[in-house]
Amino acid sequence: MAVRARFANFQFISTYIGELRSRTGYYIGYVPEAYADAVTDDSYYQCLMNDDSVNHAMNIMSLQAAGEEVIIKHKNPIVTAVLQKCIAHIQDYAHARKSLVEKGVLFGLGVQRKYYKDVKLSGLKGTWNLPYRIQEVDRRRLRIEREVGKPTEAYWTMWSPVYDQYIILEDRAKVKNIEDGAGVQDYCWYISQWEELSPYFRGVGEVVYPLAYMKKKLLQYYGDLCESWATPFLTVMIDTMKASITADMGGGFSTVENRVDKIIETMENAKARHLAVLDEGDKLEYHEHGSSGQNLIQSFLDYIDKRIVLQLLGTELTTGASDHGSYAQADVHRGMGETLVVYRRHRLEEFNRADILQDIIIRNAHNFTSMHLPIPDITDIEFKFVTEKEMMRQEAMKNRIESGRHDATKEI
Repeated sequence: MAVRARFANFQFISTYIGELRSRTGYYIGYVPEAYADAVTDDSYYQCLMNDDSVNHAMNIMSLQAAGEEVIIKHKNPIVTAVLQKCIAHIQDYAHARKSLVEKGVLFGLGVQRKYYKDVKLSGLKGTWNLPYRIQEVDRRRLRIEREVGKPTEAYWTMWSPVYDQYIILEDRAKVKNIEDGAGVQDYCWYISQWEELSPYFRGVGEVVYPLAYMKKKLLQYYGDLCESWATPFLTVMIDTMKASITADMGGGFSTVENRVDKIIETMENAKARHLAVLDEGDKLEYHEHGSSGQNLIQSFLDYIDKRIVLQLLGTELTTGASDHGSYAQADVHRGMGETLVVYRRHRLEEFNRADILQDIIIRNAHNFTSMHLPIPDITDIEFKFVTEKEMMRQEAMKNRIESGRHDATKEI
């Protein structure tokens, strides 16, 4: 048993610890999404998902991180071929990878459900239980609950449309024969960043959201500016005594307001005809608006877009970079962007290795045994996502090395 600190009954609890208790549901038994993090706010999701710069940058990052091809290697070529057949059975696996890393990086937690069925694989004996479809799950359906009487023990729950209630996601290693969709292993997970004050994890969206929110408001002001200030401001100077001499006989205007209203109506109608007829003594002036307000908003919008792209990609896009850069600067920018993509791809590989590849091996362990194959150890399997460009680069490098060895051999 842990030894409690001195003055245990009179400890001063800091503001941080008090907030941590509330956000993690230490006393109420579950983690309320309203207190857990800002990601639960509906406007947060809509603001980020509907922002064009966020969507563009996340598309580029997630497509590069997901890769185009899946490489599986094992020291036993038969095991390699079997696992390749199993992975190839997943429909639209490229999109599933892309979506998982996209949602996970942006919102802190990406969740997808795997749908299984028993299938026959060509050239292999037996029936294989394999995932054939992977579908996104909104993280807002998840809730963390705490064990009654044990506030230090927590588990995941999820709202199920079948029961219209939250159900516990059990560990299939401990609870056998639970229904599909009720096990932790029935889902793919991508966790971006662990943060105690964000029990549902922290994503880069926490940093980008203030920028996207400001941009959303600025676009509204920009629209108002275009609507209100796109046309010149018109000023009309009139003699208020005119047309009032015969007012008593019904031939003029009884009040100044009547004449002003009439002139405004006349000028509104004349705008469409680009023609105005006034009295000789009246004066009409057009005032063109300056562009200082427009330039200020446009500069701010450009600044926000650059900061969003820089935060999500680690570097500016080529189309948005300065024209005065050098080759060295471009090389540094490319290296920063590639490093960020490779880091997120490695994390995606680790999560998919455990949630998909290892789960396939566990579910079909009897098939490996019946084929007189050792059940593969996940640590002995190379599982990578690569792009066609990277494969071509590796092949070119390999050919260069082989050519150098051949030339060296000829010289000897």
